[in-house]
Amino acid sequence: MLSVIKDTYYKLAVSNIYTIRNSHAVKGINEGSRWKFSAIFFLSVLMGTNIGVIWFILERYFYPDFTDILAIQFVWMPALNGMFNVLIWFVLPFMFLNYMLLLYHDRYELLIEKYESNYNRKWLLIYLFVSWGIPLVAIFIFL
Repeated sequence: MLSVIKDTYYKLAVSNIYTIRNSHAVKGINEGSRWKFSAIFFLSVLMGTNIGVIWFILERYFYPDFTDILAIQFVWMPALNGMFNVLIWFVLPFMFLNYMLLLYHDRYELLIEKYESNYNRKWLLIYLFVSWGIPLVAIFIFL
């Protein structure tokens, strides 16, 4: 079971690297190491979205005060505090994890060779739909 999850994660990561490196949306993204940050940031935001949906369900239906103990007050503006909390709880942990699993010692090169058949946009588009599409549909249905 764990090897299936690991293989799926690496296939998704290789697909993400392909999509970012071959993207023409951002000028000069392939120059130097710019694509590396973009690749792990985008993947981290998607993973953070999944945890955020689980977090929302837990707070809304099972533990009403679940997030109160985790909220950190940085500045006097609530919106800015919310952005900092999302960054700290949902994005940065996954950025560290993705960096260690993909970019540390250029491991992505070995992964691209191993999962060469997944060096396309297919896995990323499926994951994007699952991570953002299904929660958006659920929001429109249940709210």
